[in-house]
Amino acid sequence: MVADLSEAGRLWHTLDGLASEHGFTPSGLARAAGLDPTTFNPSRRRNAQGDYRWPSLSSLFSALSVLRLSLSEFADAFDKRQVARPVPVEGGVFLPALPLSRLHEEGVFDHTGLPRTIMWESVVLPGVFAPSAYVVRVDTDMYEPVMREESLIVVVPDLPPRRHDRVLCSQTGRPSVAGLWSPGAPGSVLPFFAGQSEQESDELPAVSGGAEIWVHRIITVTF
Repeated sequence: MVADLSEAGRLWHTLDGLASEHGFTPSGLARAAGLDPTTFNPSRRRNAQGDYRWPSLSSLFSALSVLRLSLSEFADAFDKRQVARPVPVEGGVFLPALPLSRLHEEGVFDHTGLPRTIMWESVVLPGVFAPSAYVVRVDTDMYEPVMREESLIVVVPDLPPRRHDRVLCSQTGRPSVAGLWSPGAPGSVLPFFAGQSEQESDELPAVSGGAEIWVHRIITVTF
C-alpha cells in the first residue's frame, strides 16, 4: 500500500534511515531495544484508515538508546532528511513514491532533480536500487496499453538517457510526460499517449520559463 508521507511518516522514514546506517532492519532494531520484534514493522505503522501512527515515546527512546542518539540529534536528523533515499526493510526497499499527477507540484524535486522527502510518499518494492531511485504511480489511463493505470514506474535520475530510452520528463507547473527520448538541441520526448504523433511530441529545452526540466530514465514498470 502507498501512503502519504506525513509528519509521522517522515519520522518513520528518518528512523528507518538511521537504523539502516547502523546496520539494523526495523525488526532487528526492535529486538536490540528489547521490544516486540514487530514493533517497528511497516505493517504496524498505519491505522485502519491507512494513515501513519506516531510511535510511542517509550519505543522511540528505546530505539534511540540502541542507536546511541539523543532526542535532539534525532530531531536534527528529522529536519535534515529532506532528500528521499531507498531504505532496506524486510521484503524489499522503501522507495520514495508519488502519483504521476503530482510531479508538477512546487517542491517535489530539489535543485538537483532528486525527490524531497517531505513531499513524497513511501512504497516497498523487492530488489536492489540505486540511491537516487524513486517510484511514480501511474494514476491515469492515458498511457494504456503501454503502461496500465496503477502501474509503478521505477526511475533512476543518475542514468543518462540514450536514444529511444523510456524516460519521465517533469517540470514544475507542467504535467509530467512519459515517453521515448530523442536527444538533440533541444532534446524531445515522444509521449506514450495513444495516437500521439511525433510532430506533437514535447520539446524539452534545458530551461523553460525559468523552471528546470528533469528528464529521468525509466528502468522498469510493474503491472
